[in-house]
This record gives sequence, structure tokens and C-alpha cells, in this order.
Amino acid sequence: MALQDPQAEPSMEEILASIRRIISEEEQAPAPEPVLDLTQSDTPAPAPVAAAAPADGER
Repeated sequence: MALQDPQAEPSMEEILASIRRIISEEEQAPAPEPVLDLTQSDTPAPAPVAAAAPADGER
């Protein structure tokens, strides 16, 4: 029978403690800054331009 290295795998309690610690750290971390949406701006959108009427020979 081979002896197992106690450092080879963490115990269930160590795994659960690690998960709890990570969750706790995530809850305490500040919220990330919002992503800049380049489709929004503070300037008003330009007025729509009416399409030109086709010339007599075009259609």
C-alpha cells in the first residue's frame, strides 16, 4: 500500500474555505467603472437631410 502525500490534494474543508474567501473578496471589491459607449454623446444628433429628387432621366 502506497503512502499518499498529504500536500498532494487539498481537503474538502480547504476547498470550501478557498471558495468562501474568493466570494468574500468579490463582494468587497468596488464595482468596475462603466464601459464607455461610443454610440452615445452629449451633442445633439444632426438634423436629417432630405433625399434629393432624381433628375428627369434617372429612375
